[in-house]
Amino acid sequence: MLAKEFVKVKITKINCLSRMYQRWNRGYVNQIMFKNKPEQLEELLSKHRKGDTYVPTELEAIMYQEALEYIQ
Repeated sequence: MLAKEFVKVKITKINCLSRMYQRWNRGYVNQIMFKNKPEQLEELLSKHRKGDTYVPTELEAIMYQEALEYIQ
């Protein structure tokens, strides 16, 4: 939970063009998923089985990992 709040704060600190790109990328672009790590695919599959359709972008995934490192 704390990591998600940290990611939100980090997103607000990036410049406005990057935020617009992220927003447009989510809203107007058909996203294609390329995942090479089986553990990521298993995690996404279990979330999708529960009804969640959100797939984080690579930038969000990197920021989430940084947040977890900062917390630890």
